[in-house]
Amino acid sequence: MKEALTENLVKLDKKLAKAYGAKVNDRREDAVTSLVHTILSQNTTDRTSDRAFESLLVTFGGWEDVLASEASRISESIRQGGLADQKAASIKAVLQKIKDDFGRISLEHLKARPDEEAMEYLMSLKGVGPKTAACTMLFALGKKAFPVDTHVHRVANRIGLVTTKSPDESQRLLTQAAPFSICYSLHVNMIQHGRQRCHSRGPVCAGCPAQDVCKSAGVS
Repeated sequence: MKEALTENLVKLDKKLAKAYGAKVNDRREDAVTSLVHTILSQNTTDRTSDRAFESLLVTFGGWEDVLASEASRISESIRQGGLADQKAASIKAVLQKIKDDFGRISLEHLKARPDEEAMEYLMSLKGVGPKTAACTMLFALGKKAFPVDTHVHRVANRIGLVTTKSPDESQRLLTQAAPFSICYSLHVNMIQHGRQRCHSRGPVCAGCPAQDVCKSAGVS
């Protein structure tokens, strides 16, 4: 089953890359920055979370400055991102735990740890679930992970790659089966495909680049 899923993922990656372009991970954020950025992206749009993130960076001089500040000040700086009080508490708790555990606010040492160990540590942090941890793993630590949001979950199930009830279960299966070399590009392109064509309602099936491998082609 895993081998068949791997084969289908490789096929889909080629089709989506042809349609939307092959994506290369050229992000330059360190792991802590990526983690905080991803926490801010929870339950909001990319545009809104990016604004909150930029505001946070402008307000504070660095992560030590954020940690030393009151949660209320952090919250005020990210207010436009939504759930500001909750996210501020998570960010402060995350920075504190990292410093307590390793003596400095850095996650670079996780690059040398086994993938499972790095994932387990990230998920032990306040406000960090499977998707947030996977984003940090893939985007900043260069480790194998396949983050699954609502778009990826919908596309994967509609095409027939998996049959799952939750994004977390989809993420577990896709992470196991996807070759590391395609994880980033396919993840990004599945999100783009979900936004542009494979909508939750009224998907645009005509001319779909994945039409010949999709078990739901023509669904209304």
